[in-house]
Amino acid sequence: MKTGKLSGKVMSQNGSKPIGGASVFTFDDKYKIYYTTSDADGNFTLEAPVGDHTIHIQTGDGSNFRTQISATVKNNETVNLNASQTKLNQVAKIAYVKGSYDKIEDIIQTLGYTATEITNTDLANINSIAQ
Repeated sequence: MKTGKLSGKVMSQNGSKPIGGASVFTFDDKYKIYYTTSDADGNFTLEAPVGDHTIHIQTGDGSNFRTQISATVKNNETVNLNASQTKLNQVAKIAYVKGSYDKIEDIIQTLGYTATEITNTDLANINSIAQ
């Protein structure tokens, strides 16, 4: 089977921080998975069969942060993906309860993600949390 490589760097949504430990994967036409993980600096190289593929980039199970892009793998070549393609997008709503310890809302915003402040009362309400 002919294969090639895709390389790139997983970055936060606004491009300010590399994301290590992200899963980068695709499938062949028989649904065999080709998989790698970004290193501490966000860099990855994925070996995959030649052809057009949907490339999945995510953290965890992908329910909060994930990106899908189309890419063409070329025989015995390494195709470098653009940083605008490999940024990790927010796909879920994130909430936080304001505290005095770590200011998580500031950390989230500096990465280009959004979070909604909720109260302890909201936290106890299943209808609020379900959103």
